[in-house]
Amino acid sequence: MTPRNKCQQGTLPQYAVQFKHLGFGEHQGNILRFEGRWTRCSLGRTRCGEFGSVPVGAPYFGQDQHNPDLFYFNGTPAATVLFGLDVIVPQHFGSKPVDLVVSGPNEGQNNGPFIFTTSGTIGATYASVERGLPAVAFSAGNSTHRSFTTNTGKKDDPANLAGQVVAKLVIALAKGVNTKQNRLLPLGIGLTVNLPIFGPGNDCTEPPFILTRLTGGATIDKISISSQTGFPTSSDLVAPGLNTPINGIISLPGETPTSAKCETAVSIFSVDYDAPAAIAAPIQAHLLPIIGNGRSLL
Repeated sequence: MTPRNKCQQGTLPQYAVQFKHLGFGEHQGNILRFEGRWTRCSLGRTRCGEFGSVPVGAPYFGQDQHNPDLFYFNGTPAATVLFGLDVIVPQHFGSKPVDLVVSGPNEGQNNGPFIFTTSGTIGATYASVERGLPAVAFSAGNSTHRSFTTNTGKKDDPANLAGQVVAKLVIALAKGVNTKQNRLLPLGIGLTVNLPIFGPGNDCTEPPFILTRLTGGATIDKISISSQTGFPTSSDLVAPGLNTPINGIISLPGETPTSAKCETAVSIFSVDYDAPAAIAAPIQAHLLPIIGNGRSLL
């Protein structure tokens, strides 16, 4: 791996927004893709970006010097996608609407509800959904960390395999949909897709898509003190509160054990976080004595 320019040590998060104009059969679709992770060496812009992606003295956002459709922004994933939607999209697409936001692939999987709430890649996705846009998060089992310019072109390159999985799902999602008349996903709904670890070095090169749910075998961190170092360390805990099925199709397998195999887990989520009425009603009734306006609502 040879970066464009040597970068000095020290990094802060930086992210790229890529714009694509793709054919969706009946309609040409506009995709906003939150892609990969870049890092800046300093908030003062006195050092180059990681892999030489951003030159010394560059502003907090701009375009890639080799690809005018690739933009960078010095911010968190959610801030990046919002900046893209509100600042870059109007300049780049004009009055054309964005049909789909694609976030990732993340360097590493983002399985289960606990990681759902902490992942930057998924955060960019549900921020887009909350803004009213269909969005999909992709998280790759291979924690490949390198410049996007170093693609080997080999069929077993994890970056190429991940790209094929992303393309297949986006094409399938858009198939037969005229986005001038219909949305790719309902309002308030998004997808989170976890890819397994694949090539080189193993036989997993074409992981099939499996419909899953976020719960089921999902883990949360458990903290303990190391007897050797005296410092806190974490391990995975399959906790009951994390895996209690409340919404969705309960019979579906969990995305955590699914993506641990040579399978790509596809889960559908909602940004409506209210508890179902049947569960919420008795709790609300119990709290009525201290609720000023609650009696008229039940």
